[in-house]
Amino acid sequence: TNRWPLCAYEDGGRRADFCPATPGAFWPSTQGWTCRAYEAKGWCNKEQGASSQLGPTKNFPEKHCCACGGGATIEKGKVEIAAQKEAEEKRLCYRHTGGTCRLSGTCGDFRGPVSCISGMCMCEKGYCTDATGTCRRDVGVVVARVAPVSRQNPFFPGRQAKVKTAVCISGGGSRSLSAAVGQLRALQALGVMEKVDLLSSVSGGSWAASVYMFAKATPATLLGPPANLSDLTLARLEELPSPLGAVATTHTNGIIVNLLTSGVPLQMIWVSTIAKAVLEPFGLGSLDAYMAADERAVEAIRGDNPQLRSRAFLTPRPGRPRAFVMGGTVEAPDGYSAASRNVVSLQMSPDFSGSPFYPNGTVVSYSPTPGTSRPPLNDILLGGGLVETFAFGGEEPAEGQSGGDGVRLQAPLTPLSLARAVAISSAAFGAAASRAGVAGIAAGSKFDPQANLWPVTSPKHPGPRPAITYQLGDGSNLDNTGMIAALQRGASTLVALINNDEGLPAGGDLCARARQPGADLSALATRQFTEKFGYDGEAGPYGFYGHNQVFAKEELPPMICKLEQLRAAGKPLVLHRRLRTLENNWWGLQGGDMVDVVFVLLDRSSDFEARLPAETQAELRKGSDGRFSGFPNYRTVFQNTDLTAYTASQANLLAAFGEFAVMQNAKLFKELFQ
Repeated sequence: TNRWPLCAYEDGGRRADFCPATPGAFWPSTQGWTCRAYEAKGWCNKEQGASSQLGPTKNFPEKHCCACGGGATIEKGKVEIAAQKEAEEKRLCYRHTGGTCRLSGTCGDFRGPVSCISGMCMCEKGYCTDATGTCRRDVGVVVARVAPVSRQNPFFPGRQAKVKTAVCISGGGSRSLSAAVGQLRALQALGVMEKVDLLSSVSGGSWAASVYMFAKATPATLLGPPANLSDLTLARLEELPSPLGAVATTHTNGIIVNLLTSGVPLQMIWVSTIAKAVLEPFGLGSLDAYMAADERAVEAIRGDNPQLRSRAFLTPRPGRPRAFVMGGTVEAPDGYSAASRNVVSLQMSPDFSGSPFYPNGTVVSYSPTPGTSRPPLNDILLGGGLVETFAFGGEEPAEGQSGGDGVRLQAPLTPLSLARAVAISSAAFGAAASRAGVAGIAAGSKFDPQANLWPVTSPKHPGPRPAITYQLGDGSNLDNTGMIAALQRGASTLVALINNDEGLPAGGDLCARARQPGADLSALATRQFTEKFGYDGEAGPYGFYGHNQVFAKEELPPMICKLEQLRAAGKPLVLHRRLRTLENNWWGLQGGDMVDVVFVLLDRSSDFEARLPAETQAELRKGSDGRFSGFPNYRTVFQNTDLTAYTASQANLLAAFGEFAVMQNAKLFKELFQ
């Protein structure tokens, strides 16, 4: 035996200097320990290998290195290791995609530049297969900036530095997108967006924010004209929404079926669906285009990396907020389970991406996905900083893992494109899939988006630390508002657009209930709101919210009272508070800062409904029997028969309501962003 089972679990089985992969095969397919691993693990004792590791039928590297057989000396082994280190930047390029063309003679279009050779789908010269069997151009080693961000160095790089004002758009699928169309339309009209430093989004909020930030169209074109509520007859509501609003009406069931029948790997289905449904209408659907902060940054990247001169880059449009963060979640290594003790934020931006800070300032551990037989992974370092987005997802650098401006590292085969980032941010199934397995197969390994991640090291957590392949998921699995990313970057004025799926509870005196000693306030308003005050309630299969308290618990009861008063008066739920942040070690927040927060929540407003035409009001009164069932808290999925699609009427009415909520508080927004 060559100790393959143990090697397969070393750093996820993907550390090539310890466990070389079998060419043309998918993980787990390692061949056993390399000589570098022998020395690192102390299995070379003086001039003889440890007897338990040696023998003519054991461990194939023993004849090649250190003292692991053949009478070789440790010095010879060190020479072998040095030579391997010099060559470590030369990626093993596997051209076999794992696909077959024996019967049809053709390979799926999704595989990219591929040829049918001897019945096998092989990447063309210059292309290598990624983990999904897709051929990607190998651009080799790139030079990029690595930015440490920790409690000892809490400074963000590039455009993410010195943020003062932020708008945060929560998750919620097409509901959040539709509401955000109106909310952004109003904020744009009030002149607020031109004074916003950071747009932070999660899940469905990222659907709206990504198009708003990148599409080559004016905000007025994307968002449509202001809504005149008295004109919103049923016929008018059935008209096609604005270009961005129309995304909510795109049927994704058919897209998913077409992708499946085309043979697209399961791991690519969601990414490809989001690319086509959300971004392709705006020319932003490429899975291969890199991101950068602006054209000047693109030229700088290409200057350092001439091999990227022919590669496409997407950049945000001028006149939008200078910084943009899409929130995702690092669920767990491939084959392991996400849990509240180990999930970490993944923050994806045009300029830098990664996981700032170390969770609780330390390492995390993982249990294997149920139904599999992997050993636990303990003391894994994750986070600590960001890397330039065009280089995100590759192997750890041989030098400069603790940060630097000219770090050489192997470029990822699969770029963190805008489409991929938006899909990761909205992959709501990510956490649940990581925790489901059967017959030794982990669901997350098949369904979840994945990427190689490595920590940015520091004096407290020195390197080298290897890259590990992680399952990635929806930002709502951890923070479904995008607020904490804004607070990490120092925002002192922020708008939290919480486009929740449930309004305030009906019946009963919420104010009195909120003031009862020991009351669980997570039952009195959406958890997206209450968790920020330490009331996280029960964590479900899709989320872990116990680390998200950033404000004092005693601040919440009077806010619940105010929200109830607003609803009783028929007003939209828009609430401004000046709050002091608390220390939060999981997220790296030092606490003690005063911030102005405007919370905007979804719930029925009689003021809004009274301004609508009589026939539209009558339709709303039908409740679940009418065409606006659940308004404004539409379902995130299957509001209708499609997974994500709303009708034009539903999307238009919700956009009008989002606009109304902001415009009714125009004075507040203008004063805060003057």
